Amino acid sequence: HQTQRTESMTMSHNDFMARIVSHVALPRKQQYHFVGLYHNRSRERLNKARSCLGQAAVGEVKAVSWREFMGAKGDAPCCEACGEQVTVLKRVKFIGGDVKFC
Repeated sequence: HQTQRTESMTMSHNDFMARIVSHVALPRKQQYHFVGLYHNRSRERLNKARSCLGQAAVGEVKAVSWREFMGAKGDAPCCEACGEQVTVLKRVKFIGGDVKFC
């Protein structure tokens, strides 16, 4: 609490359960992982909790390039003109006319 005071309240069972359920994330809704055990700096505490539950530890996050990411998904981008796999992505600005990259 902002005032550093402890407050208590009395409520029915239904009100209590409604408050608890209101904190459960909805399916397929973005969750924020910058708080709690999923914060990047809390990896040690997360791994301790996972070990208590008999789960494997979370390793370091590895940065991957877009080519590695798309290749792992089996969806490498291809050139629309020639059909070859794209090796370089860049933005192209043009005014009218046709653009050919190959």
